[in-house]
Formats: sequence, structure tokens, C-alpha cells
Amino acid sequence: MEFIRSRIMALAGDGPLERNARSPASEAVTVMFSADDWYHNHESKNLGDFVNILFAPVYKNEDSPDSLMHSLYLDEDCLDPVLNLLTRVAIYCSAAIKSDKSGDLNLAWTYATDAVSLMGEIKGGHGAYKAEIDAVSNQARKGASAAHAENRAMKRDAFKWLDENRSKYKSMDATAQAMTGEQPIAFRTARSWVGDWKKLRSAGTL
Repeated sequence: MEFIRSRIMALAGDGPLERNARSPASEAVTVMFSADDWYHNHESKNLGDFVNILFAPVYKNEDSPDSLMHSLYLDEDCLDPVLNLLTRVAIYCSAAIKSDKSGDLNLAWTYATDAVSLMGEIKGGHGAYKAEIDAVSNQARKGASAAHAENRAMKRDAFKWLDENRSKYKSMDATAQAMTGEQPIAFRTARSWVGDWKKLRSAGTL
């Protein structure tokens, strides 16, 4: 990872390059810095470093950009349109840098241009990309709210079960184990809920 980061920093130079000094690789690096900043500061994301998590695996992969794009469409982890689009940016940037390094500048410029264009769409939130991102974000919020409501309802049922059955078991672990047979929850969750129930009972709030 550090090797790749050092290569990127070397390509980036000390600041903005003169127009006649720019290359497909330097343009790709500029896009990557923009993607890295956007990746960290997206309002609903905290996914980590763009270079380490998205770019590095792509750069080290020997498959063609087209093959990587095809794999991306089949990857269930990239159903999130934001993550999907940023991974596409990483693929374009990697292809631009590799093509530039191999001397195929015409091909390299096509990838660099695609990276610049796609990153502009992501940052600007234009057209279909904005609609897609907003739709998924809204769906995610609804899903999270529904999941929290379901979890609260299950916990209420668990507390009711504890009121009626806690005295039947000698330990909190035994109680939690029995609870997993009554609720579709893991032992760790059941053990935590038994502890919460006990604290509330001790405080007189149940």
C-alpha cells in the first residue's frame, strides 16, 4: 500500500503542473486526490481511504479494465451506487496510469478522460447518478429505521420473556442460551439483553 501511495505522491509532484507537463497519469492522480477527499467526506459514508481500499486492489490486479468493470457489475458488495461509481473511478485511474507507463498515451488519455468525467458526475450529483444515489440513500434510511424498530420490538418481547422465565435459570449465561431458542438472536445479543434487563430491574424501571 505504501509503495502505491509513494508512486502516487511522486506523480502528483509539488503542486499543479503546467499544461504542457501534464500527462494521463498526472490527470489520474488529480482525480484520485479528489476522489479520496469525496470518499472521506460523503455525507453518509465513512469507508476509509480511497487509495488503500479501492485503488490499490485494482492497481495490483492484472485483469483488463473491461474485465474489472464486468466483475464490478457482478459484485454484490458494490450494489451501493456510490461505492460502485468510485470503484469505476479507481479502475479508470489505474488504467490511465498503467497505459501511460507502457507508452500507450492515446489509450491512457481515454481512461484519464473517463476518470475526470465520472468524478465530475459524482461530485456534481448530476442527472441519473444523483437520482440513483438519492434513491439508494433514502432506501437505506428507511431500511435502517425499519431494522431499528424491529430490534426494539424483539427486545421488548425478550424483556417480557425474562420477566416470566428468568427465575428458572441459575445463571445469566444459561438464561441467554435459553433465550436464543425463543428469539432469532445470537447468544452475544441475548447475553447483552439479559444484562440490560437486570440493570433496569435493579434500578426499578421495569
